[in-house]
Amino acid sequence: MPRTRRMRSEANKINDGWSHEENTRFINLLLEEANAGNCNDVATLTASCHRIQAAMNSQFPRRFSLPAVKKKVEWLRHRNKVFDKFLHTPGVWYDRQTCESHVNSFYWRFVDHKVETPLFREFRLNGNPYYLKLVAIFEDHEVATLPKDLTGSPEWPIHIRDDFDDEMAVVPYAETGSSVPAPPILLFDSGSTLSDVD
Repeated sequence: MPRTRRMRSEANKINDGWSHEENTRFINLLLEEANAGNCNDVATLTASCHRIQAAMNSQFPRRFSLPAVKKKVEWLRHRNKVFDKFLHTPGVWYDRQTCESHVNSFYWRFVDHKVETPLFREFRLNGNPYYLKLVAIFEDHEVATLPKDLTGSPEWPIHIRDDFDDEMAVVPYAETGSSVPAPPILLFDSGSTLSDVD
């Protein structure tokens, strides 16, 4: 089954009656928790669910139970691989001239509209579309892709392997068929989890 259809099928299984506004707020709260490093293990994730529940209950008139929040968090992490594997994607870029390495953080950011870029993922929850865009952090500054002054050429765009079942990777565009020489870029850690997301 194609990935989009599979995601839609799984999303429809959570028919919890949350509105689009409620789901949007929930996703943003989850990303905030992950950015603070609070989603790396069971203990911190449980505490995150408590904070998300409190924030949801303070913003919306109806009450959100802790089990309902936990269920949605766990579903997003384990049934939708966008949230399970790829939110925290640390990478290292190597300067091919100096052989120096630069530590970067790559992560998915929630956006409220479709982005025309390969660094983009769409998924559905209760039939509503939600969008994630991959961004990179270099020296505490967010960039849409690796800075041109790092790659050395604007002809080295980043290509994301569109494979949700294997290791997520930032790979040279040349690997997709371009003849442009490409700098080495470390593959993402396939075991990474929710963390360091803005």
